[in-house]
Amino acid sequence: MAMKCKPCLRRGVITELPIAWQQSGRFECEDCAETVARKHKWTVVPLHKQGYSAFSREAARDVVRQLNPKRGGL
Repeated sequence: MAMKCKPCLRRGVITELPIAWQQSGRFECEDCAETVARKHKWTVVPLHKQGYSAFSREAARDVVRQLNPKRGGL
């Protein structure tokens, strides 16, 4: 059974999802997935001895301040 894109169905458009997308757990068509991804803003911060991590813009500001406490106002 072919699954339909949930955001497209809410708008009244019928878009069938490819089988590979269904198996990976995605429920949006490519256009809707890109629209959702553009709404979220992330900042990638290098953490000492841990590698890189992605934080929301609000949280990243606090994390960067904690990384270098000697520098005051960022």
